[in-house]
Amino acid sequence: MQLSLIDQYQALQAEIKRNRAETDRGERDRIAQLNRRLAAENEENTRLKRQLEEAQAKLDAISRIEQTMKNRTSQPEGRNP
Repeated sequence: MQLSLIDQYQALQAEIKRNRAETDRGERDRIAQLNRRLAAENEENTRLKRQLEEAQAKLDAISRIEQTMKNRTSQPEGRNP
């Protein structure tokens, strides 16, 4: 009977060890997956920020052009600036 209990105890200990290893492996896989996702999100954010800066620069240029045109049309004819 004691031998049976020892065998059961050892079997349970082995199962616990396997479960921990599987859990650790699963957690490492999950962390790796989350890190890949985070890296992709960071790359996307960087790309979007760059596009936003380019769009803002274009809008600023258009605004300057419009202001220049407005200033030209508002000057009385016959006068040179």
